[in-house]
Formats: sequence, C-alpha cells, structure tokens
Amino acid sequence: MCIAGLFSDEMDRVRTYHDIKKLVDHATDESFPLSFIHGYLCNWRTTMGFYDDEKQAATSLQESLHAELFHTYVSMVDTFASLYRDEVVAELEKMAELVCRIDVLEDEDDDHECDDDETDCYHSEYIAERNRANKATRQVEQLSAENDQLRAKLEAATKRESELIALLEAANIEYQ
Repeated sequence: MCIAGLFSDEMDRVRTYHDIKKLVDHATDESFPLSFIHGYLCNWRTTMGFYDDEKQAATSLQESLHAELFHTYVSMVDTFASLYRDEVVAELEKMAELVCRIDVLEDEDDDHECDDDETDCYHSEYIAERNRANKATRQVEQLSAENDQLRAKLEAATKRESELIALLEAANIEYQ
C-alpha cells in the first residue's frame, strides 16, 4: 500500500478548508438536502483514508490532529443518517478547524512507487471504502423504510382515534 499525503500543497489544504465551509453553508440551509452533503463526504473516503499513513511521519501534535480529523470524518460519515442538521454543522465546523491546524507535509521523494499503476496501489482501499459506503447507503435506506412504516402506523392510529372519538360523540348524543 502506498503512502500518500492528505494535502499535496498549501493550496490543496486551502481548497479543502473552503470545500468544508461550503458544506457548512449548505448544511445550515434548511432547504438543502443533507443527503447531498453525505454523498459529497463519501467521495472523500479515499483521501481521508490516507490519514493513517501520513500521520506516521508527523510530529506528535500533528499526529493527534490527523487522528482526530480522521476519526471525526469517519464517525460523521458512518453515523450520518442518525445526525440532526445542527450536529452535521458542528462536525463540519470541527473538521474545518482541524484542517486549518494541520501542517502540509512536503513529500521528500517525488518518485512514487506506483506512478505507473495507481489503480493497483489503491485498489484494496477502494474496495473497503466502497463496501463501507454501500453499508451506509443500506443503513439509510433501512432507516427510511422504518420511518415510512412508523409514519403509516401513526396515520392508522390517528384515523382509528378519530373514529373512536366520533363513536363516543355519537353515543354521548344518543345518551342525552
């Protein structure tokens, strides 16, 4: 497995920060579906997966920042379906703050061991990340189906309650 840095240069870090801030703006907009933010974050899985490799070369402070950012990202993506909008905003803000504090590590070796065939280099990571994304999608679909079932039960109970109230009112009128 190849080791790749999170940010290739300072501009890459700045772009990542601005991308996260745009997601924060979208997350605070009630009309913007959170599912789009989740999809956007899932596309970062390959990049974020390199954290564990890069942090090995970092100082202890940078190592803890990388670990915290990686943990925040993975936790947020994996539990996204159960997060409220304000929790999504808070996690994105935390990620943006961590990105600002991470130093760009310059790659001392320009020759990448897999320059000719990056597909093989990242294949196992891609498979693992695809499986996690598929699992998260299934979880969202399952929760959505459960939500639909609960909504149907609530509607049926509300209808039954209305019928019982009507019967009680009719019985009360007949009794008087």
